Amino acid sequence: MKAFVFAILTLLVAGVHAQMSTVGFAHNALSDSIDTKHSSMGFNRDPFYFLSGKRKISRYPIAFSEAMAGCGLPYTAGAGFWVGGNINAKAHFEISPIFYHANYPEFIGKKFDSLNVFAGGGRNLYSSGKSKGYLSVPVLFTYHLSPVFTIRAGNERTFFGDGYRSMLLSDQGSEYPFVRIEANLNQLRYQHQISRWRQQMPDGHNETKFSATHYLSWNITKKLNISLFESVIWKAEDSVRTRGFEWLYLNPVMFFRPAEFALGSPDNMLIGGNISWNFLPKTKFYAQILLDEFFISEIKNWIKHQLHPADSSISYGAWVNKQAFQIGIKSVGLLGIGGLNALAEFNFARPYVFSHRDPMMSYTNMNQPVAHPFGSNFYEFVFRSQYKKEKWSAHLNAMYYVTGLDSAGTHFGQNLLQSTFDGPVGNGNIPVQYYGNVVGQGVRHNIIQTSAEYRRLFRIGYNYFVWRLGVLYRNDRSELVNSSEKYVYTGIFLNLQPVEWNFR
Repeated sequence: MKAFVFAILTLLVAGVHAQMSTVGFAHNALSDSIDTKHSSMGFNRDPFYFLSGKRKISRYPIAFSEAMAGCGLPYTAGAGFWVGGNINAKAHFEISPIFYHANYPEFIGKKFDSLNVFAGGGRNLYSSGKSKGYLSVPVLFTYHLSPVFTIRAGNERTFFGDGYRSMLLSDQGSEYPFVRIEANLNQLRYQHQISRWRQQMPDGHNETKFSATHYLSWNITKKLNISLFESVIWKAEDSVRTRGFEWLYLNPVMFFRPAEFALGSPDNMLIGGNISWNFLPKTKFYAQILLDEFFISEIKNWIKHQLHPADSSISYGAWVNKQAFQIGIKSVGLLGIGGLNALAEFNFARPYVFSHRDPMMSYTNMNQPVAHPFGSNFYEFVFRSQYKKEKWSAHLNAMYYVTGLDSAGTHFGQNLLQSTFDGPVGNGNIPVQYYGNVVGQGVRHNIIQTSAEYRRLFRIGYNYFVWRLGVLYRNDRSELVNSSEKYVYTGIFLNLQPVEWNFR
């Protein structure tokens, strides 16, 4: 069946020619927002190479195939097509279905084999041994109401921030239906987005939840930007009634808290912010903070503990303090060398952040985090660099992170799909300890992953091909295991940016 589906999609795209820019399915962290006034916000795609075309409706094939050799022989492949263009002067659409088939690397399979979802995607179409199949159908419709207001709707992902990761809302997950209104007032940009998320339950059926998100970006000066974020998640159906869509959350004005309070505060509320500063030409410092729950008294206790670590009378590390933050710096044309770009980033998430007393209310879609893909209870260092010329590029990437995983019958705060509370709540939850929670608690894993690769660009007619050759090393060390994986990989990508396995 999987071979038949792949063959049909390949035949469908065989005779299609590109007439406009090809696009990847993720933002470009190294260059996004360097030359723009605002942080990356809303729908972001990574522009690849631009082609001119006079036709209003354009189409082209998208496909890739890549193999890895090392700890086994993992491979990935996919085929699809892109159709899009201008309906009129104000309306634009894009549709790009693509079928994926993968045999995961071992470190990816350890996590996703038990979830019945494709890594970074939705529910598996099929699962046979280590082989998985998935159909992705990104859709985007855009309508410009006026020079100020724009409406977008479709089935896509959203990214907020300036870094490689986002602690607010990220594009490293599955697409979801959404509708968004945007306002652009030059110094101020504002977005209000309604999304429908799904969660796969233990018996295999899916349940629905919704999220409503506000994001306000303000350029205080030409170099300094501050953004505010808030999001609320609610179930389509609870034990009392079928709620469906909650009309109070159509409120386009910050903040959601009065509306949530009017509903009896049954929902999951998150707030946060983003700051960025272009302190040098082509160089940006950026940071994010996310508050899930926040108790001033417990923050004071934590500060007291840092000042007096030997004082055992100070209770600290309350599970109810659920926060995450990010800090980073990136530069384009580093050291005055054109084409040399680099990024360094630190991400931190306390145990239990993004989780909820009711697992359906967690900050997830298709059982995967919608912010940082590691979930919570971790800290991470990321380094990314590239040297890019017209037809080739070289890349050196590394990440080191520490996380704490659960053992049987425990809940240490990394798994967002577990119920989180310090006492029994009647849903079979594992009560968590109130104090003494620290990042890395549980089965502590220290993980380092590095990769180096070379990419070459080819053009045949209207289509662009990227060939890449690289090496990857990964080491996972804990009290239970000390494993290393080494791979050599190579692949060809037609009208697509190469993808990476950085979900775990």
